[in-house]
Amino acid sequence: MAQAIKSSHIFDYVIYGSNLTAQMIATFLSLENKNVLFIERPLSLGSYFQHPHEQTEDRPYLDPSLSYVPKNEDSEKCLAWLESILGEKIIAQDLQQTPVTFESGDFKPFLGFGDRHFHTMDPINQYVQQDQLALLSTPLQWQEKFKSVYKGQTLLQSQITSIEVEKAELTSIMVNAQKKISTKNLIFCAEPSELSLLLEKEGLTKKNKQILSKATVFSKLVLSFIHKENSLEGLKVQKPLHVLMGIKNDFEPCIGKFQNDSSTWMSYFEDEEIEGFEEVGSLLKSIKRQIKRAYPNFFETVEYEKISIQSEASAYYNFETKNSGQLDKLHNFWVFSPQFYNEFPTTGLIKATMAALEAFELPLEQEIELPDINSVPAAEA
Repeated sequence: MAQAIKSSHIFDYVIYGSNLTAQMIATFLSLENKNVLFIERPLSLGSYFQHPHEQTEDRPYLDPSLSYVPKNEDSEKCLAWLESILGEKIIAQDLQQTPVTFESGDFKPFLGFGDRHFHTMDPINQYVQQDQLALLSTPLQWQEKFKSVYKGQTLLQSQITSIEVEKAELTSIMVNAQKKISTKNLIFCAEPSELSLLLEKEGLTKKNKQILSKATVFSKLVLSFIHKENSLEGLKVQKPLHVLMGIKNDFEPCIGKFQNDSSTWMSYFEDEEIEGFEEVGSLLKSIKRQIKRAYPNFFETVEYEKISIQSEASAYYNFETKNSGQLDKLHNFWVFSPQFYNEFPTTGLIKATMAALEAFELPLEQEIELPDINSVPAAEA
């Protein structure tokens, strides 16, 4: 809940972001120290984030995720840790899948891109790995649980527009270019591109500036659908992950999957390629065209639709800090953006949180009483 903040108040910690990492760090710190402010960053161009508690009969909850992650040492460790914190099982099963693609009028096993070249093959290849971990719930559901027990103050839909520094120490931040807030520590969990703007004049080493400027960053456009009851039976849908590429290389591939009476489809794009709603519209048409090519009657089954853009959804920066998350030139400016910790979003969200807890000497093994949120439906693996 947003509260009035006195100009004379000095926070111990200000956490900035809108993702699971920011919410978890804010919650853990607030349970140890009530003098915490969570600034929930506004969403990016074209984004529409529907919180689970906004679900109604006329406006169902649509979670823009595929409910699984690549199976590797990092993801298994992170998910096992989160299970211990949540006190519930979130890994449904090990999943070995062979994705399908559509070509020459029929579905076939997807065996790779072959001679075809696309700019977004790297982020898509994370999803088409054969060994996956199927999930019973998703990052948005976990985020809601931690939000329900957060004890600090909150500023909703706000943006840090500048910082004030004295003798290599951050003293205050400016929010929405008009409200000054003093803090002993700033914890940055937002997109890395915003970090380079915020620290344009000071705080970043020359090497880190180069890392931020030269990284290849992909955002993604996500289409989530709820289908009319029992309507998918007539489509004869394929259960595995779909990789749809179209006939020509005019547009990037899209990936998608059916789950019960819903389906999720997404396509990646380099940030510099999408400058406004016209480009988003073209990409949206491309995804729908590829779906319709595979399933001609698909859109006759759709009851609800949600469109969202997730900025910097796939990027990995070899970003350097003095200690875990601590900037060399500003010792009380901490960076825990998920993109600095793992290329796959879900794993990065959790790994960044674990790094933050270790940096602030908070126990990784702890019990938090988190309520069940019945309004958030679990995703079927």
